Amino acid sequence: MKFTMPVTTLVKRRFSCRSYLKQSLEISEIESINSLLSEIHSGPLESAVRLKFIGASPGNHEELKGLGTYGAIRNPAGFLAGVVDSSTNNLEDYGFVLEKVILHLTDMGLGTCWIGGLFTRSSFAKALGMSDVEIIPAVVSIGKFVDTEHAKKSLIRRLAGSTKRKPFQEIFFSSSFKEPMSADNAGRFAPLLEMVRWAPSASNKQPWRIVKIDDHWHFFLSRTKGYSSGLAARLVKMADIQRLDIGIAMCHWELGANEMGLQGNWVIAAPDMEIQNDLTEYIVSWKCD
Repeated sequence: MKFTMPVTTLVKRRFSCRSYLKQSLEISEIESINSLLSEIHSGPLESAVRLKFIGASPGNHEELKGLGTYGAIRNPAGFLAGVVDSSTNNLEDYGFVLEKVILHLTDMGLGTCWIGGLFTRSSFAKALGMSDVEIIPAVVSIGKFVDTEHAKKSLIRRLAGSTKRKPFQEIFFSSSFKEPMSADNAGRFAPLLEMVRWAPSASNKQPWRIVKIDDHWHFFLSRTKGYSSGLAARLVKMADIQRLDIGIAMCHWELGANEMGLQGNWVIAAPDMEIQNDLTEYIVSWKCD
């Protein structure tokens, strides 16, 4: 499936929609979603991923009640759920492919919301036929906007900057973490970095850090201490959700690069450099062609 509007528009149009019309998706919409999911088998770092749309029959939302989200989501028409293998970069791959599908759903005019913690993993595992070597890091609710006017106003607020984003100098660097990068000295890559700034993240922590060294853009994870290891996270068996966030940022980067005609590919090539602190870890690099 190709996007019908610029990805730069879609990343700003998408928002976390937690309340939906009590209405099923159209058959054509379900067919489009299933067609898209049939094309996805792995992420950019080659982890095996399986995705499935789980929807209610027309007029029967009761079918979804067993897929609990602890009251966080109202009247979803369905869920996008999936499993990923236990490879090294599995969570980054899962975040990447799920965000790509979400942007396609945004393009279709549907509302979505990432759910990384509060959902009944056992119920989704049963629906997905999960094996012992697979995990479900997160799911996504899908549905029709309950209030299209509210959605439009939310878009206006986000475009006006009411959703706080970290400044360039705090997340992008040149040569080392001691050299912050501004939008001015980012040159032709400035719009691409802006795409990353707009990537969604758990609790809006924006944990990505990117350092440009020669023809490589190195992606680091700057962890929030205790975020995925606290008592609440352990009780719901939450995945290392900030690694999902890096995958989402990678998705925005690659889609933006493709749209701008910038060639490159993902590589594991950790730079020999001093990192910010003990909470910072290298993940992946984008090598420009």
